[in-house]
Amino acid sequence: MKFYKNNSIRKQILILAFTMIFMVVITQIAYYVAVSSFATKQSNQYVDESLKNINRQLEKSMNSIMHNATLISTNQSVKEILLENDSTNRYALSKYIYDYMSYMISSPYISDIILMDNQDRRLAAVNRLDPTSERELIKEVEASQQWFYWTGTKKTLSNYNYTALGFKIYEQNNIIGIGIIITDAMYYQETLKSNLLSQEQVLILLDDNDILLSTNSNKNDILFSENKDYFNNNLNDYLLNKYIVSEHQWEIISYIPKDIISEDYDFVKNTIVIMGIVFISIMLIWMTIIVRNIYYPIRSLKEYISKSTSSKPDTRYNFNTNNEILTIKNTVNNMLDTIEINTRKIFQQQTEMHNLEMVRKEIQLMNFFAQINPHFLYNTLETIRGLGVINEENRIVNITTSLAALLRYSIKSDSFVLVKKEEEAVKNYLNIINIRYNEEIAYTIDIDKSLHDEKIIKMIIQPFVENAIKHGYDLEKPMTIQIKLTKEHHKMRLTIADNGLGMKNSKINEIYQRFRSDYSLNKIDNENIGLFNTFARLKLLYGNEFNINDFIILSEEDIGTIITIYIPIIKSN
Repeated sequence: MKFYKNNSIRKQILILAFTMIFMVVITQIAYYVAVSSFATKQSNQYVDESLKNINRQLEKSMNSIMHNATLISTNQSVKEILLENDSTNRYALSKYIYDYMSYMISSPYISDIILMDNQDRRLAAVNRLDPTSERELIKEVEASQQWFYWTGTKKTLSNYNYTALGFKIYEQNNIIGIGIIITDAMYYQETLKSNLLSQEQVLILLDDNDILLSTNSNKNDILFSENKDYFNNNLNDYLLNKYIVSEHQWEIISYIPKDIISEDYDFVKNTIVIMGIVFISIMLIWMTIIVRNIYYPIRSLKEYISKSTSSKPDTRYNFNTNNEILTIKNTVNNMLDTIEINTRKIFQQQTEMHNLEMVRKEIQLMNFFAQINPHFLYNTLETIRGLGVINEENRIVNITTSLAALLRYSIKSDSFVLVKKEEEAVKNYLNIINIRYNEEIAYTIDIDKSLHDEKIIKMIIQPFVENAIKHGYDLEKPMTIQIKLTKEHHKMRLTIADNGLGMKNSKINEIYQRFRSDYSLNKIDNENIGLFNTFARLKLLYGNEFNINDFIILSEEDIGTIITIYIPIIKSN
């Protein structure tokens, strides 16, 4: 901070400009990264939900297959044909069994069913397996020690992928046959395809041995194996999600190219970049205006003052401006006029006076009065007050005394003051206002004496009083303002009530909306700047201990307004 203050105004403006540009760039980068992170997070949520849905469908199909296997293994007609050795009776029962199996194959989960008795006779076979694949499958099921046995991924000689559920059929604890329900891998492929989030997404279903069972693409195992290596080597380019099918430890894997994910948020990212460029451009224009309207006039004034100190100026300082520089310009010119007049008087007195020491003292005295010092305004007010006393103008005395006290109070650097000091400041302000309005404004101030030594934000009450008079004063009736400060639990309850013009509910809602959206002062219109300024100071200085619920506005048109604020009591230290 010391380094910043020791620089010239021009350098300070440049430092401020580059600092703000740097902060904007950093903020834009942070927003850009946040949007990308949000896009990835959202995509992960969508993919996870999609994988969960696939899992639900797979578990539903597996449960259905298990249910059908249970029905077959407990069906009495199935058991009868497995135990029947008479060919005539077997033939009569086989037609029922065939119809029964055909009905079950109508399920979308089941593509084939095989039934075999203990003599390796195929009692029902509605399948597309080649003999070799069928024999291997039957041997695997027979070798299993489980009642229900899920096989892994199987492949026929014609590259037909499938999974199967083998089960034993018992009669009085004796195995009388086996059954096999086959599910075509095409069913799983259709399930994967129905849950795609984009055409570029790759869904892979692996069995418990990490063997490819199905994928939404048309690649075979070998091509997929190569493709999987490609994915593993380029994971940074893909969003990878996995989900375990808890029933059988199958794994669902999803690959989505990250550039596809970012496409949906390109508009937001581009908007952020454009807004950053626009903001920086506006800021540069604003800095240019500041340099032109503030720095150039101040530099010109500095050069003029430097010239004035070295020689007698022939002209007065002149720079076209309408802001505070105009006040400084007028003050400097008035000072130079005063010095010139006083200097002329001194020279006139010098010719008339014979005592050189007296001339020197008078010149010092005249120069002292011509100087502008920090107490110039207070001394001026004191002079006006003295004139009021001499001329018995009590109103002038009162208003200058109150104004001087109010000015001294307002320019103190303290953010917090004692409640009793704030009360004095409000009284001084109301004293000035009453003189202005010919005693037409009545007021009462009721402050709990136990709060006199508590601390409160400086100038917290005056803006509400000013707002009440500015927007609520009615020429047709006297105005009354009531100010009350009491202690309520761990907070101070400040109430400012008036019987003025009041406000519409729409106006109150607008004020609250501005409080919720943004209470920064650079976005507040002059009409309500006192109200928003006070809210912003409360929020800034008290932080989380103060919120919008502590700021209550009640108003009715032509009746008046009541503003209640709950202010935290500052603890010791």
